[in-house]
Amino acid sequence: MNGHALIVPVNPMFDDFVLHAISNGNTDFDYESKLNAQQLLTQFNLEIDSVIQRYGTEQTGTAIWYCYGCVSGMIRDVLDNSVASGWSAFYESMSSLYHNGFAKHCENRFNHPLRQTKFGTSCYMIWDMDGIEYLTFRRTDKQRQLVEPLVDFGMNHDHAVVQESFLHCLGHQIGSHPLFSRPKLQRFLHRKDLQPEIRKYAEQCTTGLIL
Repeated sequence: MNGHALIVPVNPMFDDFVLHAISNGNTDFDYESKLNAQQLLTQFNLEIDSVIQRYGTEQTGTAIWYCYGCVSGMIRDVLDNSVASGWSAFYESMSSLYHNGFAKHCENRFNHPLRQTKFGTSCYMIWDMDGIEYLTFRRTDKQRQLVEPLVDFGMNHDHAVVQESFLHCLGHQIGSHPLFSRPKLQRFLHRKDLQPEIRKYAEQCTTGLIL
């Protein structure tokens, strides 16, 4: 160290985007292009811990609902066919959203108290949001192939909220994509380190009869 103060790079566009996403009413953010939207949400995932440190879990949860749901339309731009070359990197960045965001800032147990907040429900419900769920699982085989490493990451994770979120995802896909979902659920149920509540929920997910 040379004694000089550390200068932290600032990305005004990213900071402006986050402030719009966490604000009351989620004011529209006019990004430059669909590629720009994809870059911003990918960066958001990669920097999720620092976002939470700055704004807290509840405001960050508001932003996740805004970006990944159908309200803003942002996820539709992120997963638009015109920016398909960035899909893989985007899905990969979601592992940071889970590991550095949800796993780090939620309790490591099934149906935890924080799940009643916007941050906790965004973890549990993210694959139930109309935006990303439809665009990932209802269009082409290509996207299911691209998201598979992320799903496998989540199913192999040791944190209950991450497990719960991906179980919820697969439980909703069991009817429409059984060849994708059922083997992953069965492998998960062979694990010996599951919390009893998580195991019971996984068994429910194999039926598809979940909310």
